Amino acid sequence: MNPIKLTLTIITLSTLAFSGMAQPVEEPKGFTPEIKISSNLTTILPQVGMRLEDKGENISSYIVDKISKGQIHLNNNINIDLCGETTYIIGVGINQYKNGSNLQYAISDTEKIVNKVEENCKKTQTYVLKNASKEKILQTLESISKKVSKKDSIVFNFSGHGIRYKNKDYLLTSQTNLNNASSWKFSALTINAIEDTFKQMPLKSAVLIIDAQRVKAYGIK
Repeated sequence: MNPIKLTLTIITLSTLAFSGMAQPVEEPKGFTPEIKISSNLTTILPQVGMRLEDKGENISSYIVDKISKGQIHLNNNINIDLCGETTYIIGVGINQYKNGSNLQYAISDTEKIVNKVEENCKKTQTYVLKNASKEKILQTLESISKKVSKKDSIVFNFSGHGIRYKNKDYLLTSQTNLNNASSWKFSALTINAIEDTFKQMPLKSAVLIIDAQRVKAYGIK
């Protein structure tokens, strides 16, 4: 397969983050994401110390209010296209976790994103994965990879727990044990791995909306 030039946008916010990734973009009410843009990659990251809430001020509520006319409209005149000839929407919401660190609103948050994208794109195929395992998420991505064309777009949203460990950002699925880092490669997903998956697909664009913590892990074996 010939390499495909892909517009890949990662939208990422968390409870705490590391510094030195990007320059801040001014936003109201103290909610100030940072944006990193390259030729085919845009990353929105939190400032160090930014707090998100399970219900309230988080990336889902922030993004939902900025979606209209088939785009995410950010400050500084940054507009991110969402829609393709067919727009594949994958919403992953994890409320229940193996180690009991449960959330209440992750599923409803991802459903809000999914519904908003559906309202803005003409032809969509939607997959909502509730309390999914890593295997289920990867199976869904593999299935979609067999359907997409270079005129299509993907919007991927993850709402749930996340953690930063050894310079990798992990998205924790329902089967992830937060206290056992050695098991994460079997039960958790990295943002880089999801990005690489979409890079292999012949797409018009892909947008990743990651509503998950990127807190640095300490004292975990």
